[in-house]
Formats: sequence, C-alpha cells, structure tokens
Amino acid sequence: MNLLTMSSTTSAGLEPTTKREKEVLVQMSLGLTVKEIASALCVSDHTIVSHKKNLIYKWQARNSVDLVVKAIRLGIVAI
Repeated sequence: MNLLTMSSTTSAGLEPTTKREKEVLVQMSLGLTVKEIASALCVSDHTIVSHKKNLIYKWQARNSVDLVVKAIRLGIVAI
C-alpha cells in the first residue's frame, strides 16, 4: 500500500494534510530526526519543523509522538 495515496481529508474530522506533511509523518514514524528528514526530502531543517508545527496545530496533537499515533490510527502510516 502506498502510504501517501490517501485522501487529503480525514474521516476523524481533522484538518486535511498536504502531500508533503504526509511524507514528513511517514519519515517521523521511521524514527528519523529533523535533519535526516530534511536531507531525505531535500528541504531545510526549518521547513520540516514548520510542517511538524502545522500538523500539531491542525490535529491538536500534544507532541510528535501524538502526531505519529494519530497518523497510524488514520491509516496514513502503516505499522
């Protein structure tokens, strides 16, 4: 299953995510650091931090772990 082919809206009533935000979530679920994710996606560290902050706000998550747990529950990230 391609982890990034899901609809941009969620069934849990959460705000939709962008393709890039989903890519960041997948990388986060693999345990990569901000620097590693930035390198893998060819963007700056600041960009990754911004994506994480946006996701935390959109999904009302408490932290990065909460983001990944929600992504798993929504099927964006497979375990």
